[in-house]
Amino acid sequence: MTTDQQPAIGAATAVRDAALAWHDAGFCVLPAAVDGTKRPGVGSWKTYQQQPFPREALTGDLTGIGLVCGAISGGLEMLEAEGRAMQENALPQVATEAEARGISALWRRITTDPGAYLEMTPSGGVHILYRITGGPVPGNTKLANRQARDDELTDDERALVAKGRTVIRGLAETRGEGGYVVVAPSGGPTHPTGLPWRLAVGQPGVVPTVTSDERQQLHDLFRVIDQAPPARPATAGSDAASPRPAGAGLSPGDDFAARTDWPAILEPAGWRVHYQAEGITYWTRPGKETGTSATTNANGTDRLYVHTSSTEFQPQESYSKLGAYAVLYHGGDHSAAARDLAARGYGAPAGAAWPLATPPPAWFTTPVASPGSGTSQASEPPSPTPAVVAQRPGLDVGNPAIMFDWLRANLGVGQLAGMFLRGPDLVHTPREGEEGYIPLRGAVEDGDDGPAQVQIAHPEYVSARIQIGFNCFKLVKRGEDFVPTPYLFPAAAAKRVSAVLDELPQLRRMRGVVHTPAFRPDGSLIDVPGYDPATRLLYLPEVGLTVPPVPKQPTGGDVQAAVARIDLLLSGFPFTSAHTRANFIGALVTPLLRAICPPPYKLIAIGAHQRGSGKTKLANLLRIVHGGVFRAEFPGDEAELGKQVTAILDMTTGPVVVLDNVSGVLRSSKFAGLLTSPDWGDRELGKNRWIGVPNDRIWVVTGNNLALGGDIPRRTVSINIDPGVPRPELRTGFAIGDPEVWATAHRGELLHGLLVIVQAWVAAGMPLGPERSSDGYARWTRTVEGILTSAGITGGFDAGETQVEVGRDDDEWEDFLTAVHRVRGDQVWTVKELLADVEGHAGYIGAGLVAAAKPIPLDALPAELAEKVVRSGQGAGVIAKTLGRWLMNRDGRWAGDLVVRSAGVDRTKTKLWQIYANAATQDTQVQGLQGLQGFSSPLYAGEGSKITTTGVTATAVENPANPANPAPAPDPNHCDRCGHPVPALAWLPCDRCGTRIHARGRGGHGTTCNACLTERTAS
Repeated sequence: MTTDQQPAIGAATAVRDAALAWHDAGFCVLPAAVDGTKRPGVGSWKTYQQQPFPREALTGDLTGIGLVCGAISGGLEMLEAEGRAMQENALPQVATEAEARGISALWRRITTDPGAYLEMTPSGGVHILYRITGGPVPGNTKLANRQARDDELTDDERALVAKGRTVIRGLAETRGEGGYVVVAPSGGPTHPTGLPWRLAVGQPGVVPTVTSDERQQLHDLFRVIDQAPPARPATAGSDAASPRPAGAGLSPGDDFAARTDWPAILEPAGWRVHYQAEGITYWTRPGKETGTSATTNANGTDRLYVHTSSTEFQPQESYSKLGAYAVLYHGGDHSAAARDLAARGYGAPAGAAWPLATPPPAWFTTPVASPGSGTSQASEPPSPTPAVVAQRPGLDVGNPAIMFDWLRANLGVGQLAGMFLRGPDLVHTPREGEEGYIPLRGAVEDGDDGPAQVQIAHPEYVSARIQIGFNCFKLVKRGEDFVPTPYLFPAAAAKRVSAVLDELPQLRRMRGVVHTPAFRPDGSLIDVPGYDPATRLLYLPEVGLTVPPVPKQPTGGDVQAAVARIDLLLSGFPFTSAHTRANFIGALVTPLLRAICPPPYKLIAIGAHQRGSGKTKLANLLRIVHGGVFRAEFPGDEAELGKQVTAILDMTTGPVVVLDNVSGVLRSSKFAGLLTSPDWGDRELGKNRWIGVPNDRIWVVTGNNLALGGDIPRRTVSINIDPGVPRPELRTGFAIGDPEVWATAHRGELLHGLLVIVQAWVAAGMPLGPERSSDGYARWTRTVEGILTSAGITGGFDAGETQVEVGRDDDEWEDFLTAVHRVRGDQVWTVKELLADVEGHAGYIGAGLVAAAKPIPLDALPAELAEKVVRSGQGAGVIAKTLGRWLMNRDGRWAGDLVVRSAGVDRTKTKLWQIYANAATQDTQVQGLQGLQGFSSPLYAGEGSKITTTGVTATAVENPANPANPAPAPDPNHCDRCGHPVPALAWLPCDRCGTRIHARGRGGHGTTCNACLTERTAS
């Protein structure tokens, strides 16, 4: 395959998914040739008229696929209306005939009803697929033909016509036993044009059934378009529509002339036929009893010639049908007449629109990159050919004011049904592989953005979407007629509408997007694609996804079969306990419960002791089943994390977000806050736009020997696996082979099993599990526990040994609160005031920027904050914002016997804080000073007061560096480094001069005093 034939990103996947869906539904699927012949691409394919093509051969990258018709595909027959039949409005004619014959229900069953399958070919034709029951499938059959027009003939055919031969063009035919038909979304080199087959109604693997008698009725129905007369050549001056190339367009005036006779124009205005002779009609004007006032079709023309001066018409002038219509009904304004006719359905700018009575889906009328066309997501799509343009409805955009009103009435419906209001923004939801889908990552190996995304629909975006979805034109006068000319949609109309989004009656508000069925709060199931008003969720199933119907009252056997399917999926993973296994199944169920127990949800942490254990594979199962986003590593800092979270929540739709390969301690105040907030707000990178979006995802991390810090442990559901072998990546013998491959192939069945489990819980009255906590996750954990218990799945969800109570930095936080409490006691303080009491690191002090020691040592801070101070070289003030977030995330959380709580705000709106001690454990005299090695004394007293510490007395004096906190006077029993009294058994002499200083340990300084440390630094 050459470079320009490589499948577009996402398109090959769509073809593969469709192939597997057809195969799994019992159809014989073959790859299509890539030479434009529309034949099977497997050499001798007759074998597969008797036996199925191997499924595993359909799992690679495919450009095109086709189905073998006949018995091997369950009685499949394809009925095709050729592109030339579509250009002549064959399907409306067939639909009208079906109504006349009393078989309109049969016609709807195969074209528009749920379960129908109808697709458009690259050349503008239509494929209708169905299965025949109760008899064999006949072979390929011609149903309708017509004589070729002169403008269609090749040179060889013209020679045949000169000899008296008739050249035939096919209009309708079938593919039956022994036949083969290419199906959507094949494209690229599968067809000579490089354009794709496009699914219009239905989904891969689902077709209606008809009986043998009904099949015969359909064949007879299509024969009504057989032997249609050729188009009459236009004569000089005639208004009859001349033959046009396919897709060249038809003006409203030409269409009106071809479809309307003169009586329909003149008689409503009072004109009467006087008499007819030799093909000429003689007319009497209104108000005159008899006599000739005008003629039509004189000299073989189809024009009106007026003799009298007593009418609206100019005497001795001839008029086309459009001209006469303009004079009689629009005061002679040809432009207004043409617009009126266009609004009445006359004309087809650049080709015919959707041929059925039902409106086309929005995604059908939007061209997509075809597989193998050489179009990648980063390149421009190929220019649409007439066959593609013919599928777009026309839109006269000549008046921006009219277009403003048109946008108000149409944004959110019809061709623009993919537009929604999310928060304050107008958004569009393109799927992967569709026009408008823009990957957030540059390289595939870096990540995956999931099956769809949300694009902010700025005015320019709206204008471009309309330009793509509609054949925009403006009527330009050419002689007496007005001709539709391609024209850009007026951006001014889109800009003004964007300023009044709350005034658009058809625009629906969207809360989120789901790609699998989901349950409403009342337990009913969202299983019909599209917008669900009750939940404001948009259900966009991925191409090829087929989920079997879910019974309203699942039996015990139904539930057992569903659980067995999940057991089979997880059989190769060595969970460390029934609890961790239950946690993973609970995570699998959660995306179905978004409306029953809304997010946020706890972090799903999948860990193991060594590489190759299957952590990423297990996380990917969540993405495969529900759709999701993948990132190869956890962002390295808070700023990068914020950018990633904003981009994911703002633009992607997959419910599962996997952040792979966490290393070190996962400690992030921003991420901890994300896990408890139902909404996320941040400023768009490089712009002034504030982004506020729902946090409606399940966040998943993986890592070896996962270490969690800060508030994250209490907001985590832990899942651990342990293969128990030295090189787990070499394990073989799984019952289902590669779990990811198996889950992809059986995704519909897995979803069905999960839905059955939840439906059984709904039918049982939606019982909740036991109450273990009262935090914001309680409803979710109790709901999932109730579902698992109802299904008989052992192990408790988020219970017992899997709950992570504390993080590695909790001890550090307790030390910090103790140090602060020694200085501030029960005073109220701000972060800025507190940091004024924290010393800088040695280099900072040595630079001469601090005049006096501070009462809180630097190493009393948690390690992460202390390291940030040291790295900055700017003193403790650099961590003000970070410390503020730490305090907010720990507001009300006990650390040992201390707790920090918000105390409101001061006059400058600065947040105030206060530390409280557990009175039952405090010493009323010294509040626990005794026995604490290396910690500072209580709050400094006023001048002259005494502070007693294990028998040592010190007098408080003014501290020039901080008058509000007097420092103790120099004393051999006080630390030379910080000036605090040193309790007995809690000091050591300086190893250089013998001065008493705090000992090593909690809050200690080591064994070198401040003076010696400064001297040693200088030397």
